[in-house]
Amino acid sequence: MASPAGHALMGAAIYFSSVSPLEYAKRYRWGMFLVIVSVLPDIDFLPFLWGDTSLANAWHQQATHSITFAAAATIAIVGIARLLKVKVPATMTLLIFLTMIAHILIDVLNDDTSPPCGPLVFWPFSAFHLQSPIRIFYYVSRTAFPSFINVKNAAVVLREVVFFGFLITAAIMVRIGHERKKLGS
Repeated sequence: MASPAGHALMGAAIYFSSVSPLEYAKRYRWGMFLVIVSVLPDIDFLPFLWGDTSLANAWHQQATHSITFAAAATIAIVGIARLLKVKVPATMTLLIFLTMIAHILIDVLNDDTSPPCGPLVFWPFSAFHLQSPIRIFYYVSRTAFPSFINVKNAAVVLREVVFFGFLITAAIMVRIGHERKKLGS
């Protein structure tokens, strides 16, 4: 599993790549929301941070790391927003879904070493845990809270900050270039 910081930074990268730089300030709430959505599939791990981590490892990357969960959670989020009278544009609905899919993809590209390795991407239609032979992200130790903060995990987070920091910078630069072309300057 990648760190929550890595997943959150990926949510920020999706926001910065999808919103005009001229609208960052106006739409910052959507950006914060995508950051929260980016860690939503890891909700299966949270209850166990202060308890039995063997249960966390057994439950983690199961149903909440599937395309089915991403679709159901997106529908639920948009439904709750409508009940609260919050208009969710179609593009934001798509970004919510893609942000959760990106979370799953990061975990597929992770060097998970705790069996079963890799998320259940196609649950409930398949019990196959998908793990890429190409590993881009490093494994975060799954331990109870105080010991969760350690040198190895700090190094993983630092790598993710550099990786996603580069993606965010690239996304902003591409969007600025796109805006300049639109404005004709």
